[in-house]
Amino acid sequence: MLQPESIAVASGRPARTHRAPVNTPIVLSAPFHHGPDDNYYLRQGSSDTIRSLEEAIGDLEGGKAVAFASGMAAIAAVVEGQPAGTIAVVPREGYNVTGSIFAAQAKLGRMTVREVDVTDTDEVLAALPGATLVWLESPTNRRRHRRALGHQVPGGPLGRADGRAGHPGSGAGRGHARAA
Repeated sequence: MLQPESIAVASGRPARTHRAPVNTPIVLSAPFHHGPDDNYYLRQGSSDTIRSLEEAIGDLEGGKAVAFASGMAAIAAVVEGQPAGTIAVVPREGYNVTGSIFAAQAKLGRMTVREVDVTDTDEVLAALPGATLVWLESPTNRRRHRRALGHQVPGGPLGRADGRAGHPGSGAGRGHARAA
């Protein structure tokens, strides 16, 4: 079994063939020509470079990875991809647009949203019964929110954390999300 360091070095590279490049060449273009069977995502946000990144992250995390052009696009994909009837526990204070995305799902009747003060561990724990999604973010004032972010709930609902700041103890790097 390969160590994570070896996976990080070897993943996302093209097959070893005679006179082939060792790495996938970097594609320095944002727009791409498209054909009749391309979908919107492929036209707007994918290239060999991005697919190599997704492969490497997927190999490191033990699954499949999808790279997005922005954090808000990733957040919308996770939230809007939840099944109807989802019960979500979300921070009362977080990124403004994140709250709007959850509110829109609640307004559509697709999701029940339970807003909590993530600095109050008891309030967070009280909101968990029946929850299928717990959303945690590390906003600008990270020290204020650290206590609840570090709390473990064994066998609990699916968890998502947005740890853009990558502060010590967050367990997350810039833009990294991990399922609990």
